[in-house]
Amino acid sequence: MSERAGRGAGATEAGGLTARTARLRERVRREAGPFLERPVLLAEAFRASEGEPWHNVRWAEATAHLLASCRLTILPEERLVGAYPSSTASPEFAAIDADEVLQIARHIPEYKADWESQPEDLKQYITEMEQDPEGLRALQADNVWKYIDMQAHIGVELKRGGAGNGANLGYVGSYIYWGLEALIVAGIAFSMMRTAAAEPFCRECRSWKVDEVRGPFSDFARVQRILEEGALERFPCDVSKADTVITLFTCPVCGDEGTVDVRIEKVTVNNKGETSKKRLGQLTYPGEAVTALRLASTLPEVTGTSDAAQIGGSQQTGDV
Repeated sequence: MSERAGRGAGATEAGGLTARTARLRERVRREAGPFLERPVLLAEAFRASEGEPWHNVRWAEATAHLLASCRLTILPEERLVGAYPSSTASPEFAAIDADEVLQIARHIPEYKADWESQPEDLKQYITEMEQDPEGLRALQADNVWKYIDMQAHIGVELKRGGAGNGANLGYVGSYIYWGLEALIVAGIAFSMMRTAAAEPFCRECRSWKVDEVRGPFSDFARVQRILEEGALERFPCDVSKADTVITLFTCPVCGDEGTVDVRIEKVTVNNKGETSKKRLGQLTYPGEAVTALRLASTLPEVTGTSDAAQIGGSQQTGDV
């Protein structure tokens, strides 16, 4: 009872911590240090597995070696344990913390330039680091380009079906693979931007125009001539030869005060009933011409299931 009461009384001390947790916190603040066994044990594992082709397997073996070899530290009064111990693997690494490890790895060329004047323990440490080229590249990857180069040294693996060992493309092959990927992505992006930029745009109100498909019509040459001459009359519509559609692009904001873009396209239907369009021309009319354009492109009543019905989709019939 007295022990429980003592713990309860201690709960109001040290910012709400019990006496036990307050002592643990002070011990951690006083004694904690970097877990320097980790890079040493990993380096040992990578040296032992040098020459093995599969990077993921090497990391798995290194992790297993780390967990099997690092000392377990359980402090007095601890109830939850599992943190890395504050220890070093050997005396020569006692003065090296994690930041110093990175600094040494990233400045090896400078140390090598004045190698004779360097301390013996530093020489030994650098020599051991260089025995694990893959681990050293990981430490030296302080920007995106070095990281990419490190991954290229590991190599891209191509697998079929996501199982088993795949083909490793190697250093040069990985760069070629990434270059092809970049070209494909850039091509797709350029195509998307070009398609979007080709759509009619109203510069006055800075908005995209809405489209209205009209047709199908026959005799493309005559449809084009009517539109180019501006003497609008009803477009020819021979159901058996209908292969031309026009699309009116109007600004929903400007209306008659804007402009109307007229696109002419030739439409074909394959044996599977699939349609494809080929753009043949585009003209621009003043906005007040939209009514005349709709009248000229109004279709008569069409019956049956001809190719013309498939091409036109939603047909415009009757008077406007």
